Amino acid sequence: MPADTMRTGIFRDGSARYRAARTEVTDGLTVRTPNRTRRRAARMPPAATANTGSAQPVGNAMSEQNKAIAKRAIDAWNSRDLEVFDEVAADDYIDHDPQNPYADVHGPEGMKKLVRMYLGAFSDQRFLVNEQIAEGDFVTTRWTATGTNDGEMMGMHATGKPAVVQGITINRLRDGKLVEGWTCWDALGMMQQLGLVRPAHSATA
Repeated sequence: MPADTMRTGIFRDGSARYRAARTEVTDGLTVRTPNRTRRRAARMPPAATANTGSAQPVGNAMSEQNKAIAKRAIDAWNSRDLEVFDEVAADDYIDHDPQNPYADVHGPEGMKKLVRMYLGAFSDQRFLVNEQIAEGDFVTTRWTATGTNDGEMMGMHATGKPAVVQGITINRLRDGKLVEGWTCWDALGMMQQLGLVRPAHSATA
């Protein structure tokens, strides 16, 4: 049976107040619902639904930001724009690479010294970022470096030979800057390609 709207007297605190009410008759029972109750229900926000949009959780957004900072340092190496290190590296940055002769020089200046040394030995050196993985404050970058040894490096004369070297660098970040770095790369493979170390041969019977 359709519902009707009528004026219903409601007494509260001894005073008479009138408001519209909705009267429904169902199976002989009359149910009255004040309009104000319905208006309040209408103001309630709709039930929350699952969000599958493009908004990323804070953790994922921070990981992407950290990966971009680590890659920016590599891009600066490729473009020879060493001043970028002043922006991406903290003043107390420490490089734990055992192959780095300037590991005791902290901060951006230590990074610049290392880059200048390698660019002096491989003037056409380039880095390719193969993969990056980030979790928390850490970013792992797997990279491949190529270049021709046309200059002196740590007392070794130029060989004029090309080399392809693969490595992995792990960076720790704080407040949007690099604060530590650990690099493991194929130094022996590079020396063998340059003819400075004899390549290993399989044992023969």
